Amino acid sequence: AFFATLPSDYADDFVDEFPFEANLFAISCKFQLCYRVHQSKNVVVYKGWDRKTHKLIAVKINRGLDNSTAMEEISLLGAAQGHPNICNFVGYYEFPDTNCFAHVTEFVDSKVEVVYEYVMNFPTATKFYIRDMLHALIHLHSRGIIYRDAKISNFMWLAKENRGILIDFDLSTFYRPESGHFSHVGTDGFIAPEVLE
Repeated sequence: AFFATLPSDYADDFVDEFPFEANLFAISCKFQLCYRVHQSKNVVVYKGWDRKTHKLIAVKINRGLDNSTAMEEISLLGAAQGHPNICNFVGYYEFPDTNCFAHVTEFVDSKVEVVYEYVMNFPTATKFYIRDMLHALIHLHSRGIIYRDAKISNFMWLAKENRGILIDFDLSTFYRPESGHFSHVGTDGFIAPEVLE
């Protein structure tokens, strides 16, 4: 048997940073994480697979259990379920020791390049793409959800199924007529002109 001895000051030199090993270990009992798809200051997204169902999943780890905006994304995902053009919500997990949480959705195995390759130059495919996006948005509106970030990179195209799926609800919100909606949110190049006025 091989045994390695670590220097006595090894643990003192180790600095665990976001997304924190403890979070990755905690979630690994249910999900196998394959690689990072995205990382920003407070969010990391991994592609992986569900150990029970063997389906591809996306794990989004967020910093801050007290982050009301991120927590609303969980509520929105739950309320949006039940439509073929909305990504499936798999679960939500809290990590109180690191003040983080994760939510898991199906992994939509597509890229923006697929939209350009299989949709944009084909009128019939473009018609299906727009139809599916509108169906998703109509479904969200029927559930009292304003999406606020409709763009190509948030509406993936599954070429083999001829079907689009809306992902990424981080800028979405519930419709609140009593307080109004005065936030200027969206992505440059896709934001509605009236939002900028």
